[in-house]
Amino acid sequence: MPAGRTSRSTNRSEISLRNETDPRYAKERRRLGLSLRQLRDDLKLTQEQAAEKIGMHPIHLGRIEGGSENVTLATLIAISHAYRLPIKALFDDAAHESVPMPTKLRAKTRGARTSAPRR
Repeated sequence: MPAGRTSRSTNRSEISLRNETDPRYAKERRRLGLSLRQLRDDLKLTQEQAAEKIGMHPIHLGRIEGGSENVTLATLIAISHAYRLPIKALFDDAAHESVPMPTKLRAKTRGARTSAPRR
């Protein structure tokens, strides 16, 4: 066996072995897509205009925003540069308000309110 390789090594990455039809992956792709769409709308860009700034085909951007396409780190960096935002802004939860929070997370955050109590 060549140096640096184990008997378990394959040409496929760990992530490619995960089931992409798992609802958790689809939900997170959808959440990210909604965030990206909201940012694009806030910048008043059409999908075509945004895709041109990013350097990708508008159909690919539409699939990413729709949550049906996996997105690479390189694409996220290109989007953040095109939108002139730090990459962390692409993951801002403010754009996710229309997506329900998982029950486990909702229970954890219930006691940790950051806003002032209602009167």
